[in-house]
Parts: sequence; C-alpha cells; structure tokens
Amino acid sequence: MPVTNLNSLNEFQGLDVDGLKIDAQGLELEILKGADTLLDSIIYAETESGFTPNYINESTQSQVDEYMRSKGFLLFDLIVSRMTYDNLFKDTNNDHGQLLWSESVWLRDYISLHKKNKLSPDKAFNREKALKILAICALQQCIDYGLELAKIFHELGLINLTELKALENQNAWRLTSSDKDNEERKQKSSNRAINFLLRLLPGSTRKLIAKEAHISVQDKHILKSF
Repeated sequence: MPVTNLNSLNEFQGLDVDGLKIDAQGLELEILKGADTLLDSIIYAETESGFTPNYINESTQSQVDEYMRSKGFLLFDLIVSRMTYDNLFKDTNNDHGQLLWSESVWLRDYISLHKKNKLSPDKAFNREKALKILAICALQQCIDYGLELAKIFHELGLINLTELKALENQNAWRLTSSDKDNEERKQKSSNRAINFLLRLLPGSTRKLIAKEAHISVQDKHILKSF
C-alpha cells in the first residue's frame, strides 16, 4: 500500500503543530521517524506501544522511548494495560498480570534546551507558544514542570513578573474541575473564577484548551468576556 510520511503532508506545511497522538498497532516508531521535522515544534505527544512484539515488525515501547528521548522529549506518564494467563487465577491477578502495552505521555524538554542556549524567542517560539506550553502542562497536571518552564519564559521575556508570580499560586493551574467544583458551578456558575492561564491565551487557543479541559457550556460564555 503506498503511503506518505507526516513531514510530506501538504496540510502540515507551514503549520506550527503543538501536539501529536499516534496509535498504529506497532508502527509508531516508523511514523515518528517520518515526522522528525514536525517533532521539532511539538510540545506534547502521546504514543501507544507494546512492551513485547505482538505483530510482525512491531516497534516496542523501549524503541519508542529511546527515539523520543533522542528527539528531546521527557516521559511524564504511562497508562499501562495488563493481561493475565487463561488459567484458574486469571480473575484474581489482574493488578499483577503481565504488562503488554501502554499509552505514553511525552513533553518536550525545554529545560535542557535552555541550558544548552537553544531556546530563544523568535517567530516560531513566541509568547503564544510559551502560553500554550504552560496550558498543556496544566492540562496534564504537570504543574511542577510548568512552574520551572514559567521561570525560564520570564527570563526570556515571554511572560512578565506579575504573571510569573500569579503562576506560583497552584489554583492558577487548575484547568480541570473537581466534582465539588462542578457542584458549585451548577449552583452559581457565574461566580466561578476562570483560571489565570486561560485568561492569558489568545481567543482561538483558549477555546481549544477549554474544550480539552471539559469546561462546561455554562462557563464558556464567561470565557468570551476575556
């Protein structure tokens, strides 16, 4: 079957891609290698790979891990799937069955780039990109990493001191709501304070992040006021 790689897709030419998700039954490594140029702008990636090969020529988690680290990404989460053997204990050993595959969450290692003096503001890496990076950290609840990046972005002049100080408050990173928040919102949604990061983001990006964060319809009308 004739195929093309992600680097060659016309739809991606000149596009600043922020995220990539791949679930291709063992072809993840080949797809990633065909997106090496695209990966240079990506903030967040999600891959799904097996720990042992189950398909012919399948790439494994260890191979994907090695490649992603070589491209400057850090592993932040593993959502693992297990399977037990079909015997008398198959229903009693679910939590300790063999690890078969996992979904991996990757974030670009901007700290290392900064230490190597490879991170400087330009047309591609601007304030909007920095804010999207922080918002993605918030969505993934990696707020300790996000705060370290906020310090770097302030040093680079991409966020100001007031914004940095605001981000030192944990509530500024809450893009998702707890059950208690949802209940309070139902009772009086207009009183809910919209998160600081969302207020900083440009309109189109704010709507996308709001959708990903599952902010309710009742709250979306508040977003429009910023």
